[in-house]
Amino acid sequence: MACCVFRVGEADQAGTQVFETSDPDVASEIFRQQYTSMRMRMRMPSRGGQSLFRVASTQVGRVRLDNTTIWMALEGIADPFETITIIHKHRGTVRYSVGGSDTIYGPGETGFPLPLGREWSASLQYGDSELLVLDPALLAEAAATEPGARLPVGLLSNRPHSELATARLWRASDFGNADYVRAAIGHAAAADGTRAVVLDCETMPSVDVTAARMLNQLAADLAKRGTRLVLAGEIGQVRDMLAAVAGHDRTPEYHRTVSEAVAAARTGPAAEPAGEP
Repeated sequence: MACCVFRVGEADQAGTQVFETSDPDVASEIFRQQYTSMRMRMRMPSRGGQSLFRVASTQVGRVRLDNTTIWMALEGIADPFETITIIHKHRGTVRYSVGGSDTIYGPGETGFPLPLGREWSASLQYGDSELLVLDPALLAEAAATEPGARLPVGLLSNRPHSELATARLWRASDFGNADYVRAAIGHAAAADGTRAVVLDCETMPSVDVTAARMLNQLAADLAKRGTRLVLAGEIGQVRDMLAAVAGHDRTPEYHRTVSEAVAAARTGPAAEPAGEP
């Protein structure tokens, strides 16, 4: 690669190390080493313009701050991230695609565009960004210092929200963790004398196939023990998904409000436990 310009600077007193190149292939390798493998395509600027891929990386404990400058056209599909990456754009725009949904960030915007464990793609043309890269375990450690904290924890959305919106997203996000919900409901149902468990779904606008199957199976498992699972809230999409994945099996009981669900749970008959084989 006779045309390649590649420089790795010595770390300065602040611990900052610089990776810099004008070669698209080398830029792909830098990206792989710093973040994740990416099937990347980079195009040099037209009309002989300047090309540059630069990352100035500063490690502070288990948090890393990267200042990136990309003066190339970049697009590609990447493997899932294992670290949490928060971006702040200074110049230019970048489009991220995850699961068929696109998110665009422009100058001055901050966000968490890439959920862990999912493939993603990106495209950008020139710009400067700051990236905060951190170990996901730090979230659990930070949350554990708060009395009554619930684990596991995670970032709730790909953009900053108000306190009220964050609170609603937090409640909704619980339902995105099927293992957490199953364990929490199972614990509540295990209490002596429990005939029904009412699940307030008001802040659960939707569920995916995995969560829907979990709720249907959980309702069936509780019914075998003589306990009803009752859902409450205006949850049209949730009910449709539960019915879609249930086939000929029964779905959880449903009422429009929590008060209606509680009244039905108190006055209605207990679920008929399964007989011994």
